[in-house]
Amino acid sequence: MADDTPLPELLRQPVEHAAREVAMRLLERADEERRRLAGDDDPEALHDFRVAVRRLRSWLKAFKEPLRGSVSGKHRDLLRAVAHATNGGRDAEVHIEWLRAHPEFFRRRRRQGTDWLIERLRSSQKTGMESLKEAVEEQFTPLQQTLGRRLEVYSRRVRLSVPETTFAAAAGERIREQAAALRARIEEIRGPGDRDAAHVARIAAKHLRYLLEQVESEVEGGAPMIASLKDLQDVLGAHHDAHVFGAEVAQAMISSAADQASKLSSTVLEGDAGRRSVRRTEHDPMRPGLLAVARRLRSTADESFASFAAAWKGDRASEFWSQTERAAEVLRTLGGAPEEIERKYLLDGLPDRAKATPPLVVEQGYLPGRHLLERLRRVQDNGSTRFYRTVKLGAGLVRTEIEEETTRAVFDRMWPLTKGRRVKKRRHRVGEGDLTWEIDDFADRKLVLAEVELPSEGAEVELPKWLRLHVVREVTEEEEYQNARLAR
Repeated sequence: MADDTPLPELLRQPVEHAAREVAMRLLERADEERRRLAGDDDPEALHDFRVAVRRLRSWLKAFKEPLRGSVSGKHRDLLRAVAHATNGGRDAEVHIEWLRAHPEFFRRRRRQGTDWLIERLRSSQKTGMESLKEAVEEQFTPLQQTLGRRLEVYSRRVRLSVPETTFAAAAGERIREQAAALRARIEEIRGPGDRDAAHVARIAAKHLRYLLEQVESEVEGGAPMIASLKDLQDVLGAHHDAHVFGAEVAQAMISSAADQASKLSSTVLEGDAGRRSVRRTEHDPMRPGLLAVARRLRSTADESFASFAAAWKGDRASEFWSQTERAAEVLRTLGGAPEEIERKYLLDGLPDRAKATPPLVVEQGYLPGRHLLERLRRVQDNGSTRFYRTVKLGAGLVRTEIEEETTRAVFDRMWPLTKGRRVKKRRHRVGEGDLTWEIDDFADRKLVLAEVELPSEGAEVELPKWLRLHVVREVTEEEEYQNARLAR
């Protein structure tokens, strides 16, 4: 049984420890829900097991680096397979409930088709539950036992010169990442027909929600954010279900028409007596009900998209994004985010010493946000290209900075969000004693700045002679020379 360490204490733990403790709690919860599947009189058992498995897999994916050594990609793939095995039974269950909630489908000529459709769904539901029981027995139960053993014990390498990353800092960083991913996914939904894009956005909303649920009590506005994400899931879920069920109803109409054609052909072959009954059998009695369901599903998809767009497209969710920024900032502050201490100088030109060093080509873009500054950076150096994500808090001499290298795929996905907030420059790095000076020659304007990072706030700075000749003045405290301002 995982220890229930109070959240404030857990947030101060190394991320490797805390991520495992939360994972063990989620694993135990999934196993508890698994036991409920054995009962036939528990209508919420399938839904609750499905959600528990998805919460667990989402957590293992979000913290895959700290959990390395205990959880592998194969383990996450097995959980995905188990979650996928719940789809058939759960989808049929949801669709039957939806039909039951619309009495107009059971009136007069529509009823026969609706009843026939429900019987098809019940058959799918039964098949889905059988597949799930097999997946639970063959995949989930052994995996639960394996992960239970592996999560309890781990080792980590500690360097005395490098502070450990706390769970709070790591959780804050992941909230920022997942909020940015959700925002990008939302922008990709352009119309009611974008079924796949809407589904991907819904999954991104779940990942962010599942993460926030674990730190809710320590985050200002945690409950409203979770409620907003639940609303987003519901509206995108209704949109997705309408498309999925609509495809099933279309297939049902084809099957029904084929069955009716087969019966009609058989009747005609019976001879003259059969021909007299053709007019009574040529009409498909299932069609009125199926057609009514199909039309209502199309309306549901359109209505769901309209509700989604009204709440989330454009600037309509700006307060939500600000809340996620504040949540990430609070957690990183609790986790003791590293500080950057640097001085900045305005130059009248590029020093000869800098000209003699091969430059890096740096492109920077800033994501929208009022409380938290997130930067994407692409650095080209001698034919190689690397990508970074950075968060900075504060201004002036001392600032909080968190930077990590990222992949080209992540960069390419997020870069469009920085449109209108970018700078490009050639950076020359010049060593001088124990310090390294970075001279930025901006490509999109006539501007040259010099920066130097210091070991402490009180450290004295002696300008090198080669640089002093070009210094106009120090601009450390002047906001207009911050890169984020220059990018506007």
